[in-house]
Order: sequence, then structure tokens, then C-alpha cells
Amino acid sequence: TYDVSLPAQLMISTSDGNIDVVASPGNDIEVFYIARKNNTVLDINREELEKELLLEVVHDNNALKITVKYRNERLSFVPKDRVHVNFRIHAPAETAAKLITSDGNVSLAGLNGEQQCRSSDGNIRIADVSGTVAGNTSDGDVSVEDVQGPVVIATSDGNIGLRNITGDVES
Repeated sequence: TYDVSLPAQLMISTSDGNIDVVASPGNDIEVFYIARKNNTVLDINREELEKELLLEVVHDNNALKITVKYRNERLSFVPKDRVHVNFRIHAPAETAAKLITSDGNVSLAGLNGEQQCRSSDGNIRIADVSGTVAGNTSDGDVSVEDVQGPVVIATSDGNIGLRNITGDVES
């Protein structure tokens, strides 16, 4: 749990895994993670996880940045050897987020501010946002609904679904 002043900024970048962010009351950003290897959930603490992956966490006044990378990039292409880290994050509604995964889904709901979501190979779902929204995936579907603000979205190989957008849309 990380205490932040508002408006908050959240940046998550992971090499492999899903990112799910939802609004919650208060001034804390709560980070939950599930690590899997060989399709098995690992009972692993942060120290043990850092033996498998490079994990950088930077926290200051109003910002939290978490970056996850593979220690040995060559092993990252062998699926059975990969550790997948999925995130579930509860953040204050007044949070601008930048969420990036190279192989996973991104979901964001209930936040106010500028929201950026990107996946190289996964779906993007954005809902109940007030502010600017950008979503981009190379291989997946993009769903955006109940947004008050401009929306810029793209997918190279997938469907785009838009519902109840109050603002300009570019796709």
C-alpha cells in the first residue's frame, strides 16, 4: 500500500501479464500481484520475485511507478520458463494512469484524468472514465464505454467497441 497525494499518477510496465486497475476510496494505491510459472500460482514474496525478475518500484508524493522486466531476455521467449506477474490495483479515483504490458490484457475502470493503456498482445477494456483516454493494442480487442472526454484507440488485429462516449473519438 502506497499513500499518495491527489491527483495521483500511476505507471505500471510489465513484460508479461495482465494489469487491472479500479477506483477505490481514499488516498492509497494498493498493489496486489499474482505470479505464475508453468501455469502454477507461486507462493512468492517480493524478495523472491526479485530473484526471478527485475522489479523497480518508485514512490514519491503523488506518484507510483512499477516496472517489471526479465533478468535474462533470452529466457523470456521460452513460455515454460516465464514468470507471469498479473497486477490488480486499487487507486484513488483522481488518478492518471499509464499501463503497459507486452503480453497481457489491460483493464481500467472508474478513474478521472488522463488514461493511457497499451498492450502488444492482449485486450484493452476502459470504462467509467472522466478525462482523456488512449488505448492501443497490436493484437486484441479494444472496448471503451462510459467516457467523458476525448478517446484515441487503435488495434492492428481485433475489434473496437465504443459505447456512451462524450467527446471526440479517433480510431
